[in-house]
Amino acid sequence: IFFRAVTMTFGCMVHLHLYDITLGMANKFSPGLFGKSIDAIWHTGIVVYGKEYFFEGGITCVPSATTRFGKPLRVLFLGVTEIPQSVFEQWTMEAENQRYGPTAYHITKNNCNHFTMEASKFLTGNTIPDYVVKLPEEILETPLG
Repeated sequence: IFFRAVTMTFGCMVHLHLYDITLGMANKFSPGLFGKSIDAIWHTGIVVYGKEYFFEGGITCVPSATTRFGKPLRVLFLGVTEIPQSVFEQWTMEAENQRYGPTAYHITKNNCNHFTMEASKFLTGNTIPDYVVKLPEEILETPLG
C-alpha cells in the first residue's frame, strides 16, 4: 500500500487589534470638546502569523499583544489569508520604503490606521472599519478641529 502525501493550505487568520491611546479620556471628554461623542482615539495593529505589525516611526513587528499600548480594547476578525509570511514581510519592507518610513507619519493622512488598512487589503482583500480610518476627518469637522 502506498500513501500519497497531500498538502492542504488552511490559511492564517488575520485580526485587527484596536487600542485607545487616550485610555478612555476621549469617550469621557469628547462631548464637551468636540460637541459629539467619540469612543476612542484608535491605534491599530494587524495580527497575523502570531505577530503584530503596526506603523509608528516605521513598521514595527512584535509578538502578538505585546505592544507598548497594553491590552487591545477591541479585537476584530478581518479574514483569512493564504499569503505566506515571507511574502507579507517583503510587502511590509516595500511599504516601509515607499510610504511608512520613520519620517512619513502624518497624524491625519498617513498613520497606523492607514497602514493596517493597506495590510488588511493585501492579506484578505477586506478593509478595516470606517470608524477607525475616518476618525481624524470626523474630528477635523468639529468646531474645535
